[in-house]
Amino acid sequence: MARFQVVITLVLIGPIFASSIQEDERGEDHSSTGSIFKSNHAEGNDALFQGDINMESWELEDVKKHHVVDKRNVLRSRKYLWTDRIIPYVIDSSLSQAAATIKDALYELEKHTCLRFVPRTYQGNYINYKYLDGCWSRVGKIYWKEAEQEISLGKGCDKKGTIIHETMHALGFWHEQSRPDRRNYVKVLWENIQDGMEDQFDRYSDDYVNTLGLDYDLDSIMHYGKKSFSVDGVKQTLEAIGDPTRDLGGNTLTNADINKINAVYDCGTTSYGWTQWSSFTPCDVYCRKERQRYCYHYGNKKMCGGAVNDYGIESQIIDCTTAECPIPRDGHWSRWSKWGDCSVTCNDGKRERTRKCDDPAPMHGGKDCIGDDILKGICVMPRCRLDFDDTEFTNGNMGMWSAVYSGFKLQWKVTNLPTNKANTGVFSDHTDGKGYYLLMDTASAVAGDKARIESYWMSGGTPQCLKLHYSMHGSSQGSLRVVMKVPGNPEWYILYLTGDQGPGWKYATANVDVTGSYMLAIEAVAGGNWYSDVTIDDIYLDNGPCDCHDSDTRCAKWASQGECQSNPAYMEVKCTLSCGACACHDDDTSCTYWANNGECTKSANYMNKYCKKSCKIC
Repeated sequence: MARFQVVITLVLIGPIFASSIQEDERGEDHSSTGSIFKSNHAEGNDALFQGDINMESWELEDVKKHHVVDKRNVLRSRKYLWTDRIIPYVIDSSLSQAAATIKDALYELEKHTCLRFVPRTYQGNYINYKYLDGCWSRVGKIYWKEAEQEISLGKGCDKKGTIIHETMHALGFWHEQSRPDRRNYVKVLWENIQDGMEDQFDRYSDDYVNTLGLDYDLDSIMHYGKKSFSVDGVKQTLEAIGDPTRDLGGNTLTNADINKINAVYDCGTTSYGWTQWSSFTPCDVYCRKERQRYCYHYGNKKMCGGAVNDYGIESQIIDCTTAECPIPRDGHWSRWSKWGDCSVTCNDGKRERTRKCDDPAPMHGGKDCIGDDILKGICVMPRCRLDFDDTEFTNGNMGMWSAVYSGFKLQWKVTNLPTNKANTGVFSDHTDGKGYYLLMDTASAVAGDKARIESYWMSGGTPQCLKLHYSMHGSSQGSLRVVMKVPGNPEWYILYLTGDQGPGWKYATANVDVTGSYMLAIEAVAGGNWYSDVTIDDIYLDNGPCDCHDSDTRCAKWASQGECQSNPAYMEVKCTLSCGACACHDDDTSCTYWANNGECTKSANYMNKYCKKSCKIC
């Protein structure tokens, strides 16, 4: 009996016979994944795992929890295979115009493997190709019940490469860059990834994923493009080690993709023999390169002789020449850790996060990472005590803000419920996850429709800082503006945000520096219907410019009692505004101690940034 091996596993390697040009003269990504992610984003379908994978909730929980495929899934992974190598399928009437392309893609898979795709008749498990919302598939067969499993080929998803990519997911394959040995071949540029999308670049662990002993394939049809999930669509998020401008991912099958399918499905032929050797991989960090070939022989994968492994693969590893290696490898930062706890439970505090220079670490004389390994930031907690110009929308209270109805087709509404659409809006308020917030719902909007709230008239004269939390997530997102109104003058913007800002609550500030009377307005503009909801919460107006503030409401009192002079190490950090230390101050109460112990010299990069006063650089 043929023995089937792990499935919910990998994505393999070794560029061999197929590699097409993946970027045009404008630098746009034309790999299969690039086309897929672009189509899904246009449909507002950004919540899929790794961009195009539809998962059961329990599968997603395992992957998110462990950042790897759970060991239990690997033990079950044979069940994810179409173990008879016959895959029944249906082409829904919604895809009648794409039927020929779908059949051509399936023939391409059949031509190089032992798999057979047959029109479904009576079979309980089958693939149904449908025109739905974007390009997506689940990974592997639904083994626990007889059921159809959908492959969505929505708008822009009817390309042959896209169909092969999604079908390979259904056959049991993940994306190539998820492999545990990724760090030897590609570098993840975490700083260029869209906020909130970092987990789309998680790797699977050696303990849980079987790579079948095949080489990493930079050209695989299952590999991300080099700009996948880019923060601006221009910056690279992946970079081939040793060749940073190299294209990644393909839109046609490589020999390694084919070998992968044949290895996982234990394919064989009636006449045995070796395939051609693959091309050598790039030199790895140990100055070695590798190539493979596959033994076709039904029932006994070792009949070809040689150093064949259990999967019918023979590997040849040789040392790189002195001209090829050692190749200096520059270090690159890993992703930032999650933010630590805020230093306070109410009002403004500080928090920090860290990163390591190990993705990859510098080797063979390569350069160390540039920049800091610690990042400090402000955290804005609920107010210890609300002033009249602070609004958290508690119990639906609008505070100093009121809705404007005349001339505005949309309205802000106070709610404590999740937004009623996927891939836009938020699930709960920012303050404590249980309260109220403002929502501009765009379900019935057209592009350009607006909603506005306005404050009381107030008196200026001293600099102030407006602080607010907001969400602008969705594929057709418009803009959010904070407007300044002064009698006798045209309105102007003191804050202007536009486009998709990513999921979750964000934080923004705007300086308010006028004399005389003024009014503030907050205005949202719909970019289209459905996927352009805007939310705001926790609006505060504090004394002092935005880059200089007090962290405690008692600061003014303490300053009047002489604490700035008697306790400067604490006061100039916590009460910067009241102590008049905005131009030169420390960001940590330990700065004086560190400076006295020589850290201004030992740790100059950190100290010059966060301990400017103690290090006497201002």
